[in-house]
Amino acid sequence: MSRKRKTFKFSLNSNRDGHMTAAIVVGILVAIVGITTERNWLLYTAAVVVAWEWFATPDVDCASQRRADSGEWLLVCLIWLPFSWTVSHRSFLSHSLLIGLPIRIIYVALLIGWPLNHLTDGLLIEAAHLWPSVLTGCAIADATHLLKDGYTPMQMLFGR
Repeated sequence: MSRKRKTFKFSLNSNRDGHMTAAIVVGILVAIVGITTERNWLLYTAAVVVAWEWFATPDVDCASQRRADSGEWLLVCLIWLPFSWTVSHRSFLSHSLLIGLPIRIIYVALLIGWPLNHLTDGLLIEAAHLWPSVLTGCAIADATHLLKDGYTPMQMLFGR
């Protein structure tokens, strides 16, 4: 019983597990809203909330401090190392909705989206109708992350 309590408490902290737990809970809530209101685009948004927190969390600015051999972080560390070398942890360049989020979206678009679009003969461009769901999911994931880090609404927008 004590171990379960520690694990549950650990998952609520402002650490990797805590942020993923929050993203999963918020993603499930978004999916429930999408199902009950028959707005299918919210199902894509829900998936993006979890995926964005796993792959492009504001904490990618400390990818160089993570252990690249720790399974799930291997790909993330390799992709985000250049970013983490230039952006300090919890700076406005990583931990803000108006500056950090667009920077990470552009980083992912250039590093992964652009080559992937060419490899799939323009499939990402053809799926343009999904982009509002993707961007909304990214913003919800970042807002959830920043709330767990104790940011005020103004700090969420502009950083600390």
